Amino acid sequence: MTVFKIFKSSKHDPNKAGMAEILSLAIFLLLSLVLVAQILSRYLLNNPLGWTEEIARYLLIVLTFIGAAIGFRKGTHISFLYVLNLLPHKIKSIASTVLSFIGVLFLIFLIYSAINIIPQLQHFELSSINISLSILYWVVLAALVLCGIGSIQHLLHVVRSGS
Repeated sequence: MTVFKIFKSSKHDPNKAGMAEILSLAIFLLLSLVLVAQILSRYLLNNPLGWTEEIARYLLIVLTFIGAAIGFRKGTHISFLYVLNLLPHKIKSIASTVLSFIGVLFLIFLIYSAINIIPQLQHFELSSINISLSILYWVVLAALVLCGIGSIQHLLHVVRSGS
């Protein structure tokens, strides 16, 4: 069972997208519009817009972290199963649990780091527009929390199923 509705798995109904998927699609479309504006202003108008490169960069960062959260929820992140599948079932179960636990610990470290860096970035602004850089890190923090929830759910599944 999932914790948040935004983190609801779309495995049950492939025609239904979760809020994270819809959000990532909206950000992708916005990123596409920004890049088209950048290309048109640079090559058609011969007067490039200064803000498009920076906004595109940060939209891509946000899209990456939301995609990571979706990947954790669906369990579609890349993993190396070859060695794990060679192990006997009992050792494979223990190794899966240990690896999942290490993943949870790593995400806790990333969340802790993001929480500590946000206050330090409050007074820094993006160079092209007057928006605090800490907003980007708040979005990254939210995506890391969603990754952590998915990772904990995966760990609980591994512990319960023994595989």
